[in-house]
Amino acid sequence: MYAADHLGVLVGNYPILSAGVPHPDNWFWGYASWPHDPFYGPFPQYSATSIWCATSSKLFPYHGSIDVARCPADMRVVGGLRIIRSVSMNSWINGRSFGDPTGSSTYLTPDQDRTLTYRLFRKEAQLIRPSETWLLIDEDANPANPSINDSMFVVDMGAGPGLADLMARRHGNAYGLSFTDGHSEIYALRDPRTIRASGPPVPRQNNPDWAALARVTTQRN
Repeated sequence: MYAADHLGVLVGNYPILSAGVPHPDNWFWGYASWPHDPFYGPFPQYSATSIWCATSSKLFPYHGSIDVARCPADMRVVGGLRIIRSVSMNSWINGRSFGDPTGSSTYLTPDQDRTLTYRLFRKEAQLIRPSETWLLIDEDANPANPSINDSMFVVDMGAGPGLADLMARRHGNAYGLSFTDGHSEIYALRDPRTIRASGPPVPRQNNPDWAALARVTTQRN
């Protein structure tokens, strides 16, 4: 619905413009771990429990729910308040490239997309395999070393450290993915390095968990 109202352009997935300044076009504002994000600064409106983050975000008019981005199994509470976001969006969906072997680009640099081996999706029409391109992921929230922070989940496409962000393991060492065609799937983790990780990064070499996620993240240009 958002894309239909914006001439086919996908919602933004680039959380921060500069220190203390959230990107106004981002799909979900704020920082989903505790304490506050050093990039946003110690501002309570950007905290992990801030309902304002949900209601001020670009997609709120389309769903009207402050709980739409929270997994029911996410029991994190701070000061008697629930943390409101458990999921993050695929960084290759109008956010930023990561681990591309030939180039680098972000939401702010569309002219750099030509340097990429893999596609940074900016318009709905570019999603030519929507059933094979994930949109939202349940992200790890280990209090000691959380992966979840801003609302963008980066996926290394082969030139980076591997799993630079880490999927949640709260569902019996499995995690949920929703896809750009609207369906969802559960992916079981297989590599002990992923299952036992105290936090990211997790090496990609011979790691079936990295390979399974990368396979449905983007596609070659």
